[in-house]
Amino acid sequence: MGERVPERTRRAARRRAIDSERTTVLALGAFGWTLAFTDCPEVVEGLEAILTGWRLQRLPSAASQRADAQVRRTRTGFAWRSRRMPKPALWNEHPPVSAMQVVCDVHDVLFDWFLKASPRHLCLHGAAVRIGGGLVCFPSVQKTGKSTLCVALAARGHTVYGDDVLAIEPEESRGVALGIVPRLRKPLPKGLGARLIRFVTERAGPTDRRWVYAELRDGEIAPLGATAPIEAFVLLQRGTRGAKLEPVAKSEMLREILLQNFARRVPPVETLDRLMQLTERVPCYRLRYGAVMGAARLIEQRFGREPARSALKPNLSDSRRKPKPRAPIAPARRHDLGGRFRRAPGVETREVGGEIFVAAPGPKTIHHLDRMASAAWRALAQPRSAEELVTLFAAAFPDAPKRKIAGDVKKLLAFLKESELIVGAGIRRRGKLPA
Repeated sequence: MGERVPERTRRAARRRAIDSERTTVLALGAFGWTLAFTDCPEVVEGLEAILTGWRLQRLPSAASQRADAQVRRTRTGFAWRSRRMPKPALWNEHPPVSAMQVVCDVHDVLFDWFLKASPRHLCLHGAAVRIGGGLVCFPSVQKTGKSTLCVALAARGHTVYGDDVLAIEPEESRGVALGIVPRLRKPLPKGLGARLIRFVTERAGPTDRRWVYAELRDGEIAPLGATAPIEAFVLLQRGTRGAKLEPVAKSEMLREILLQNFARRVPPVETLDRLMQLTERVPCYRLRYGAVMGAARLIEQRFGREPARSALKPNLSDSRRKPKPRAPIAPARRHDLGGRFRRAPGVETREVGGEIFVAAPGPKTIHHLDRMASAAWRALAQPRSAEELVTLFAAAFPDAPKRKIAGDVKKLLAFLKESELIVGAGIRRRGKLPA
């Protein structure tokens, strides 16, 4: 007679068999990933509706044991289990309670997975639409109307490459579509016009009280991996009347897209150089607009008939728009600011439109230096003490109180030291800054 199988083992086998019957395994063939979903078929249907070009395939339920991640409906919401695919960050404190939330969270986490599979790509928060021969890109995080503008341009016959994220390939800096249809925030903004409202209604996909996906069709949405040259960057600014496109300084656009880049596996210096070359190569604009369809028509008129780079004469005036004021720098810890300082070895400096950007080797952040910091950075090409910098600034700004200048220099040096952009150089001086 054979050995008796323990009751616990038999119960576990029965549970696996039951789970298998209630589990759908979805293969994302483009990257070889598999996701198993138990008791949530509407999540699978939602992902199938929003992903294009991902070569999705449903596998036999037995494949769930080898899935890269497993999602299961529970009594209180949903649970995520995986050794290889980290769960969405929001799930740590706010696990989803609806299938639509799971669809949105998987949507968002796919960007991180894409970057792990494509570590040389840059990735910008923003939208991109192919108009004519190239991409018009709208770098922005949220609440500037980029998704609605993308759908409006799709309704006018153009191809959306992304409404939330655009990848940029390493070799030729072409934009790469990630194959996810636009997601619109609800309620939709007023003044869309009957044509656009009808288009959104006809394309309405997975939805809840907060979001609705627009299931764009072939030709309206680019599949995963499609590439196109980047022909222009356009910052979006909501207004109340009309639509106006105006040139933007290269330095301002570079600041913006550096802020929107969330690819952290590319070294900072390489990131800075690649994005600087890209902004130098293409025209940069700001679109002020009220009505979405009016903005879509203006974008179409400027970029749809001829190469984008000849549509206007951008940046010749350099627009000289002042950067937004920043909060005072507050260093994380106290620093000894005695002695002289110089630029740290390996820190790279780039200048665009009279503004300085610096990047240190390793994982440190790229920094844009304001007017005062840029002047100090130029001076720190040679060893300088805090007292010497105060003297330089006092000569340049004779009307400013020296005590205030000294305080600003202290904060600036603390920031540069905290960011590992400067190091000590030489013998300490006995001078004392004004209190």
